[in-house]
Amino acid sequence: MPKYRDIRQFGKIAVLQTAFLGDVALALHLIETIKMLNGSSKRYFITTPAASSIAECASAVDEVIVYDKRNKHKGLSGIKLIAGELEDRGVDLILSPHRSLRSTLTSFLSGAFTVGFDRNAFSLLYKKRVPYRKHLHEVERNLMLLRPFGVDYRDFNHISARIEINDVHTKGLSKIIDFEDICIQRTVALAPGSVWETKKWTKSGFIELGRLLGDAGCKIIVVGGPADEEVCREVASSIDCTNLCGETSIPQTLAILEKCELLVTNDSAPTHFAGLMKCPTITIFGPTVPEFGFAPRGEFDQVVQDETLKCRPCAIHGTRSCPIKTHECMRNVSGEMVFERAFSILNRTEE
Repeated sequence: MPKYRDIRQFGKIAVLQTAFLGDVALALHLIETIKMLNGSSKRYFITTPAASSIAECASAVDEVIVYDKRNKHKGLSGIKLIAGELEDRGVDLILSPHRSLRSTLTSFLSGAFTVGFDRNAFSLLYKKRVPYRKHLHEVERNLMLLRPFGVDYRDFNHISARIEINDVHTKGLSKIIDFEDICIQRTVALAPGSVWETKKWTKSGFIELGRLLGDAGCKIIVVGGPADEEVCREVASSIDCTNLCGETSIPQTLAILEKCELLVTNDSAPTHFAGLMKCPTITIFGPTVPEFGFAPRGEFDQVVQDETLKCRPCAIHGTRSCPIKTHECMRNVSGEMVFERAFSILNRTEE
C-alpha cells in the first residue's frame, strides 16, 4: 500500500501557475480543493502580473505572489530571488501545474515539499511526481497533484472555484455599461480574440452570428483584452453591439460574464473565465480539440467544430498560420451553425 502524506501537516501551501490566463483560471479549482482539505492552511497563488487579478478574485486564495518572470524575476538570479521570497514566507508545500523549467527550479530552490507532473521539465527535482494524464480535463489533471496526499481527483472534480467580485474590482464599470440593462435584455458576449491566430474563428463567422443574434432580439457585447482590439473592432463595426474590448479589467470582464446569458468564444481564456462565473459557453475549436482537456465544462456548454477534417488537431496550442494554408477547420464553421447552438442554449436556460 502506498504511504500518503497528510496535507493537513502543511501550514503554508502554494499553487504555482505562470502560463496563459486560461491555465490560471483552471488552476483555481485546485486551490479551492486544497481549502476544502486543509482549511486552516494559508494558501498562496503564484502567477504572472497579467494573471494576478484573476487569482485575487478567488476566495480560496489568501495571498497572490506575483512572479514577474519578464522583469524583476528574469533569469536565474530572478528564479533565486522569488524562491527566496517563498522560503522567507515559510511556504512548506508547492504544487506546480506549470511544466516549465523555470517553475521546476523555483519550486526546488524554495526548500518546500514539492509536487509536479512527470512531464514537467527536470521533473526529477520534485519530491513527488504524478502522471500527466492526457485524457483528463485540465481541472482533473491539476487535481492529480493531490494524489501524494491520498486524494482521488474523481472525488473533487465537481468542485468549482468560488469567485468574489467586489466594488473595488468593478469600480468605474458603471460608467461604460449598465448592469441592469444586461440583466433585463438577453445578453450574449462574443470574444473573437486569441493569442494564436489559427485558433480564431473567422471574423465573417462572428459577424454573421452577431447579426443573427441581433435579429433574434439579443443584446451583444464584444469582450477581449488589449491584444484583441483589432479583431474586436472589425467585428463590432459590422454589428449592432457594445464593444468593451480593452475597456475592462479581467475582474470587470468576469463581472460582465456573470450577468450574460451566453458567451461565444474560441478555444481561449474567455472559455474558462465564463466557467468561473457559470456563464453558458459555446467554444469553437479549430486546430485544437476538446480532448486536449480545455473544453468548457458547464451544464449548458457546447463545443462547435468540424469533426470531418483529418488534419485536426495540428498543434497543442494552435499556430501562427495554418500549416496547409486552408484554415478549413474554422472556415467550415458558419455563423448559422453556431447560432443554432446558441438559440438552443438560450431557450434551455429560460426553462
